[in-house]
Amino acid sequence: MGNQLVGIAPSQIYAVEHYFSGQFGSEIAFSSNMGSTRFFKVAKAKTDEGQIVVKVFVKHDPTLPLEDHKERLEGIKKTLSLANAVNCLPFQRVELIDKAAYIMREYVKHSLYDRVSTRPFLTVLEKKWITFQILCALNQCHKQKICHGDIKLENILITSWNWILLSDFASFKPTYLPEDNPADYTYFFDTSRRRTCYIAPERFVKTLASDDDGGNGNMSVIHTDSIIRLAPSYAGNTLLPAMDIFSAGCALLELWTEGTAPFELSQLLAYRRGERDLVEKHLAGIENERLRNLLASMIDIHSMNRKSAEDYLDQERGQLFPEYFYSFLQSYLQMFSSTPIMSPDDKIQCLHKDIGHCIKVLTQAQDLTPEEEEKEEKKDPTLCARLPPEHDGLILIITVVTSCIRGLKQSNTKIAALELLQKLSKYTTSETILDRILPYILHLAQKSPAKVQVQAIETLTACLGMVKDIPRSDANVFPEYILPSITDLASETSAVIVRVAFCPEYSCTGQERCLLFGGNATKCS
Repeated sequence: MGNQLVGIAPSQIYAVEHYFSGQFGSEIAFSSNMGSTRFFKVAKAKTDEGQIVVKVFVKHDPTLPLEDHKERLEGIKKTLSLANAVNCLPFQRVELIDKAAYIMREYVKHSLYDRVSTRPFLTVLEKKWITFQILCALNQCHKQKICHGDIKLENILITSWNWILLSDFASFKPTYLPEDNPADYTYFFDTSRRRTCYIAPERFVKTLASDDDGGNGNMSVIHTDSIIRLAPSYAGNTLLPAMDIFSAGCALLELWTEGTAPFELSQLLAYRRGERDLVEKHLAGIENERLRNLLASMIDIHSMNRKSAEDYLDQERGQLFPEYFYSFLQSYLQMFSSTPIMSPDDKIQCLHKDIGHCIKVLTQAQDLTPEEEEKEEKKDPTLCARLPPEHDGLILIITVVTSCIRGLKQSNTKIAALELLQKLSKYTTSETILDRILPYILHLAQKSPAKVQVQAIETLTACLGMVKDIPRSDANVFPEYILPSITDLASETSAVIVRVAFCPEYSCTGQERCLLFGGNATKCS
């Protein structure tokens, strides 16, 4: 592989499922095809421990040094595991047989590329949290002398509670690529066929062909069984942290510009030659000056001007990144991602116990006794709902709560989840309530035991009372979404206690009742 990979055309091409037939018995069962390129065939498979991703490299040349690559991948796994690199997801298993090589890791449903274009769209604070975690992932692996080699949005995985995992470490891909022939780049790195290029400029080098033929780039002069020979000074395969920093900077620039890729291959090569217009245009779209300076430093054309991930984290502590990212949030949410993995019910119970402290840390609110809190709520029912979105840290906790709801088994934890959402709604924005909280309240209001439905109605009423501004896009949310979702709860087939919960004297007063039954008590923005 890498610069030694021999490109021999196969005599016959098989689908990825062919390489599972009789290979792993009942231990690993093929589930679905996730796509194929000339380099890898990728499949989702099932094991007793859950779903995994299997990447299959078909061996057309038995002389390829795959044992070396296996040892390297296993070394990366062992090192990162011992270092407790919680934001890194290396390949967990490597199998070599006569006809193919298999590399496997845990399956995560979404990549950051998927999440950028998925509703509800990421808020400013969520993007900061993701940026922080990506730098943490780089710091974790770079401290162990491990570099990734192919960082892009597709290789940054994200869980339903916004935990970041840097995956698919590319130790088997070439460090250096010929600048005058895109074939190697396309083969190894453009696996998504998006034509984006986040490879550090210093990784593109002149080949011997460029020197031998007067710079005409005639690669056929140097092909020996399709092996590309690089100049002697680039014959190694040593990745450097600065190369990863550049790639991560490109990925973050795409994240912060709503999915606009900063470079294609030709544009990156132009940037390498000193053309900065495109980069300046992308950076100009970043309003936050500290963020703009951070990204500009990460994608600096000169590798010596790029700082380490650790330096960036130290530099932005309490500046771009809130202090609680460092002192509380990372270690607290790590608990939900570490093995053994907690069940959704256990996560909700833990959050229910800790929610007071979470609110205090993430809002800098004062400690209140239950009696004092009740008095404050009577004075101002929307106690902290006026926090601007860029400071709405509790949206990160809300995401953890809602990520658990569909997996809850016990009625008491469903009620606890509703109580959490009701409490959190007092401290967040109207848009967050409508987009992030209400759908899960309505989910629990349906096909749940009666006592859960009662709590859902109470929580729905309380949350609607916190809504002060309705985005124009959500103007019809009440008659078209909320009311149809709860109409069946008021029917004669529902339990008596559920129907009682609809009584205005019991659950609705003033504005809440007007909102619940489709009134226009709030203004559309």
